[in-house]
Amino acid sequence: MIASWRTQQLGYTLLFIPAAWVYHYPRQSVKRFCLQMWGYGATRIRLIRAGTGMEWATLVPAVWVLSLIVLGALAPILKIAALLFALDILLYGIAVIFIGLETVLHTRRICDLLIIFTIPVMHISYGLAEWFECFRPNRDLSENHASKAKQ
Repeated sequence: MIASWRTQQLGYTLLFIPAAWVYHYPRQSVKRFCLQMWGYGATRIRLIRAGTGMEWATLVPAVWVLSLIVLGALAPILKIAALLFALDILLYGIAVIFIGLETVLHTRRICDLLIIFTIPVMHISYGLAEWFECFRPNRDLSENHASKAKQ
């Protein structure tokens, strides 16, 4: 994403070619999937820091994670925080189930309902990465960085 933005900043035009396609191999573990989502979240903040246009919707996972942390911490102390925390989880759960059902209706494969477990993992990883990148920039936890560090 950063390379794309820098290319455009140099005056080049990116083209959409419908016949071109890229196959992304599915991650083989939950940990690798989390690291992939972490990299996406961190990259989003790096792009904003680099001066690209800001898309507010990409910050929604960070806001949601913050709401979980704040409301979860205050829930044992304040009844309103406990109520808001429960409402937050309930509404999110309804949205995730709706997305799962919509996916199954679209693909006609019941196994695709498992996406309801993937979506929260994706949002939490992405949102946490956005916060970590804000406060501890360039601490890459992506899979590529981890494998290079071992070498």
